[in-house]
Amino acid sequence: MHWMLFLLLFISCYAEEKIFFLHIPKSGGLTLRAILTDHYSVGTYKSGSKLDGVFDSLADYSLVCQHFRYFDVKESFVDFMKMTFLRDPVSRVISEHHYILDRNHPKKGTAGVLKDHFLPSEGDPIETAENIACKCLSRLNPLDSSIPIEKHLESAKESLAHDFDFIGITERMEESIALFCNLVGWEIPAWTPTHNTTPRKISYSQEILDAIALRNWADIALYKYAIELFEKQKTNIASRTLAEQVEWVDRVDFDFRAPLDGWGWCPRESWPEGVFRWLCTPEQGLIAFPLQSGKNYVLEAQLHIPSSLLSKFRLLVNGTIISYITKKLEQSADQTNWFLVQATIPREYINEGKKTQIMFTIEDFKRKTGVDSYRGRCGSNRIRILPK
Repeated sequence: MHWMLFLLLFISCYAEEKIFFLHIPKSGGLTLRAILTDHYSVGTYKSGSKLDGVFDSLADYSLVCQHFRYFDVKESFVDFMKMTFLRDPVSRVISEHHYILDRNHPKKGTAGVLKDHFLPSEGDPIETAENIACKCLSRLNPLDSSIPIEKHLESAKESLAHDFDFIGITERMEESIALFCNLVGWEIPAWTPTHNTTPRKISYSQEILDAIALRNWADIALYKYAIELFEKQKTNIASRTLAEQVEWVDRVDFDFRAPLDGWGWCPRESWPEGVFRWLCTPEQGLIAFPLQSGKNYVLEAQLHIPSSLLSKFRLLVNGTIISYITKKLEQSADQTNWFLVQATIPREYINEGKKTQIMFTIEDFKRKTGVDSYRGRCGSNRIRILPK
């Protein structure tokens, strides 16, 4: 790992360090992207599925997350911290197969394309995706059929060892996220959001599993190597002290366009009332502010919540429930569900030298499962805190 890895130990939570995340398909990337984008202002990050051919212009952003081939971009993000996650190759192939079958995916039903992602029934010819991680991480052209997979494996190992500053393991997602947050000085999420998961659970014969492993032998070797690097990475980070420079403030005007130091919020949405964020499962959202100690504060938050759930809304400061009053807001486009929440935060609740954690939650909320379960039932677009 080169010098940038250790330089990042000294960045502020609110600094928008330039990060490039190479997202290997079906390796937990959307979960990580949700956490990464929380810490970047609107307009400073780029993530999506169709960014090919614009690599140079992407370097103008502070955060870039995408399904890239490293061969295509290895010269484009020189001054970025580079990171990626690797997943057990057999599990990754099965997950991608079901993702294609369960969604309206462009590869579904396309002759000559779906074949390489197809898991057969018993007795059918065995064709599966082949060594995708090696080809994604290789410095060599993966479209050049004259280059053997052995060369791509060695090149991918070189990329991980010398070009990438952080390597995560999907099967150790929470541990990987905690390690990364410690590295860059962010709040560690109390729970890990899951996005784009494959709902189908099917058992396969050992014959099929063995065939997938045989076809993906290079990815398996790369995965084992990535685990070795992950363990060394843990030792390197644990042996250094995080010296985060915090600017303590006595007032906050946060509109959710800015980086979010916290967890539990769904991706930003643009509303007539401004940038808005729902709470995600389990209907909790935390945000931390560096408030000066020794003062009483007044908190005001614009809240979007159905009237039927308002009695279950809870506001916590550093883990303690505090009382609040609500006032209906009539000036918004949606006049039925907007409220102004007002609360006093006593100085006793503000800890010296520690950020003040504000949590929004819905008590005993039971959300329906299914497609709509991703969106919350409560959210906000603005939080203000002033000295009292």
